[in-house]
Amino acid sequence: FEKAIDLLQQVAECIRSVPDRVLTIEGHCDPRGTEEYHLALGDRRAQSVKSYLVRLGIAGLGEQQQRMAED
Repeated sequence: FEKAIDLLQQVAECIRSVPDRVLTIEGHCDPRGTEEYHLALGDRRAQSVKSYLVRLGIAGLGEQQQRMAED
């Protein structure tokens, strides 16, 4: 968990250093379970990262799009 926090803090610093940035946050899952489960899990993971980045002061994280990656 602490590694993820450290990594997200580094990502936030990188984002701050590039004013005109485009950022895509995706939540990934393994292939077990239903498509509905994966979409919900991926969305929760992406929202969690987004919320943390917003708490770190990264603004402008708006639109979201759900899609299933084809493996």
